[in-house]
Amino acid sequence: MHRLEQVQQFPVSPAVLWQFISDPANLAVITPTSMRFKVLSEEKVSQIYTGQRIRYTVSPLMRIPLQWETKIIAVDAPRSFIDKQIRGPYAFWEHTHILKEITGGVEMTDVVHYAISPWLGGSVSNAWIVSGKLKNIFAYRRKVLTERFGTVIF
Repeated sequence: MHRLEQVQQFPVSPAVLWQFISDPANLAVITPTSMRFKVLSEEKVSQIYTGQRIRYTVSPLMRIPLQWETKIIAVDAPRSFIDKQIRGPYAFWEHTHILKEITGGVEMTDVVHYAISPWLGGSVSNAWIVSGKLKNIFAYRRKVLTERFGTVIF
C-alpha cells in the first residue's frame, strides 16, 4: 500500500472551497489536459453525495484510455469526503479530502492510499512510473487551485 498526501491553504471560506471540490464536473478542471479526463456519468449533480458513483475515462500513459469508476463512500459537508475506486487501474484506491478552517481561510488535505495491481508491476511500477505521475497530477491540482483561490499568507 502506498500513500500520497498534499496540504494546501486558501484565503477563502470552507464553504467556497467545498462548493468547488465537491462538484464532479470540476474534476476535469483540476486534471491535466494531457490525461484526457472525461466524466461519463449521465447524472448531472453539482454536489456529491454518499453512495454516488462517478464513471470516467482517463489516459494516464501513452494516451491509452482507461475506464474508472469511483464511489463516494462518505460525505461530511463542508468538512470532508472520501471516494473509493470501484473499478479501474488500481488494485486499491481511496482518496480522502479534508477541509479545516484556519486563520485567514481554509486548509485542504488530500490523502490517497493506493496499491498497484500485481499485473502492472506492483511496487516496481510505483517506483518508476505511478508515484511520479501522481505527484505531477497533484502538482497540477495545486497550481490550478492556487490560481483560482489564491494562497494564505501568514
